[in-house]
Amino acid sequence: MAKVLVVFHSRSGHCRMIAEALSQKRGWSLGEVVYLQGGQSYGRCARDALLRREPQIRYQGPNPSRFDVVLLVSPVWCWRLSPPMRSFVRSMHGKLDGVAMLSCMGGSGAGNAVAEVERLIKRPVVAKIAFRQDQVESGSHTEPLQAFADEVAACASTRARPRPAPAAAQAA
Repeated sequence: MAKVLVVFHSRSGHCRMIAEALSQKRGWSLGEVVYLQGGQSYGRCARDALLRREPQIRYQGPNPSRFDVVLLVSPVWCWRLSPPMRSFVRSMHGKLDGVAMLSCMGGSGAGNAVAEVERLIKRPVVAKIAFRQDQVESGSHTEPLQAFADEVAACASTRARPRPAPAAAQAA
């Protein structure tokens, strides 16, 4: 069976809302990337994004290397990948199989964020989509989000690795 992990970082709550909705509706596992040392102020976030910093983070969730696709749900700050997600992707070097990307932004910059993830993982993402903050707030993102979730599930199915049977099943 194909396995998808949704990993998100959210400062304002938009990415959290999307990630939790995907996890609940699809039965996908959920992980969160948390900024350490008070990284929630807008000024700090913008400065870290502009300078491409990799702040200290804490990841709370299952081991991403156990999943066929890891769906990154990240805000775009100052036309760049959010620094906490940058730190997460770099910390998972070589441990992420298929990577999909969902960006949420005030205006633009999702292409830059996806390009940065692709540079970090050294291959193309398997699926990508971006939403503006106003689309999330109005609910106009729900239909495209459903289609994107179907695309991610299909990618996970094609990437699914055979998993060893539990020891009890092997003995039978």
